[in-house]
Amino acid sequence: MEENNINNVNDSIEDNAKTDKKKISPAKLIVPIIIVVILAVFAGVVYWAKVIKPKSDINKEVGYNTEEYIKLGQVKGIEDEISQEEWDENLADETNEYDVVDRAAKETDQVDVDIVAYIDNKKVDDLSMKEASFYIGKNDDAADKKVYDKLIGTKAGQKLSLEVSGDEAKELAGSVEDYSGKKVKLEIKVRDVSELVVNKVTDKWVKENLEDLYGVTTAKELYEWEKQYIIESNLKERLWKKVVDNATMSGYPADLYNDIVAELDGHIEAEAKDEGISVKEYKKQYQYTDEKLDEEYTYNVKSELVMWQLVKDLGFEASDDEIEEMYENEYEEVNLDSVEEMKKLYTKDEMKEAVLLDKAQQYVFDNAKISYNYKIK
Repeated sequence: MEENNINNVNDSIEDNAKTDKKKISPAKLIVPIIIVVILAVFAGVVYWAKVIKPKSDINKEVGYNTEEYIKLGQVKGIEDEISQEEWDENLADETNEYDVVDRAAKETDQVDVDIVAYIDNKKVDDLSMKEASFYIGKNDDAADKKVYDKLIGTKAGQKLSLEVSGDEAKELAGSVEDYSGKKVKLEIKVRDVSELVVNKVTDKWVKENLEDLYGVTTAKELYEWEKQYIIESNLKERLWKKVVDNATMSGYPADLYNDIVAELDGHIEAEAKDEGISVKEYKKQYQYTDEKLDEEYTYNVKSELVMWQLVKDLGFEASDDEIEEMYENEYEEVNLDSVEEMKKLYTKDEMKEAVLLDKAQQYVFDNAKISYNYKIK
């Protein structure tokens, strides 16, 4: 595989316009605050622009010399794949649904339950769950298997008890607290039992069910849409993470770190507000420990340094038209009603950074070694 260092990413890039893709639905991809977008790939059409800009200009623009903090590792020839498992899981998101049935639960069913957890006969809210869904047989985790075994044969309205370890209860509830050495009693009430229905992909089914959502009308179009969706929302992000991991960061500008901390913390506060819960509750629900947050901060800092170094080495620039196009393509993805509303929330500089990131990630993708190891069944 070809290795590229910080001074060696200077291959010529052909000017070209990428083919229009069908828009990724907000139901499948919700774009968060711009600084978190550093980890994601936008779905809009992006045009390459090979405009050589002096590195000193980039240093002036970002406020620091990236070479002082980051050294790129391998950028070209990164290997990845779309596996059969990944393909099947993504297609199942479209074809699989669950219908409520009046019978006992069995393998492959979805069982919705309420769970109240007790330790030493005292209720533990942190381990209790409301309207939790279990898909019998889907996971191999020991804790899930215990619940599956208990749920098989039960019907809606039935109550049952299950004793698990503190670690198992923590895993089931997604808690970040320590319950090691504890015994937890789970009082479970079955709300509903639903059976799995797998719709057969035909032109008729696609047109009736997915045309309004994704703009596809045939099975062939759906399969192409799914491939592009996996590339845009999964594959490019994995490739980018490998590039970031391959880079060596010797330090970082304090202002950059502080800005990213403020942005990410602001994102968490906004999300918590939208869900009507406190920041503390939000962090607990999504397992944002101090350690995990530190990792997020550091990764985002490193990712941004890598991006700016690639922008410098490859001579990328974001034109006004590209920035405007990003606004046009993405305002719905961030759940806004208009471009004007998005412009009030996201500055031109932030959108410029998003355009440049997209170009950097596209470059990595175009120069990667991708294996498409799946078959359409």
